[in-house]
Amino acid sequence: MFSDPTLVRYEREIEGLRRDQHQNEEELRRLQTDYQADVRRLEDEFSRKSKDLDNKRTHILHQISNKETELSRHRDRLQADYERDRK
Repeated sequence: MFSDPTLVRYEREIEGLRRDQHQNEEELRRLQTDYQADVRRLEDEFSRKSKDLDNKRTHILHQISNKETELSRHRDRLQADYERDRK
């Protein structure tokens, strides 16, 4: 350490700044880790929700197809009844 009061004060300020820098670097690392965890969580949530939507879409398409088949059969029956009644 220096004996000159001004130099002593500067040295203490430098030590304080180094401590602050170290704390800031630690905080930055913590924030980066938290950020990366949040990104992974959001990506997982997005993937899960996308799969859920795909499953719902597939289910709805199957329901539509089944309803179309049912309506087609009903139309065919009505057409056959109409043809039979016309004769």
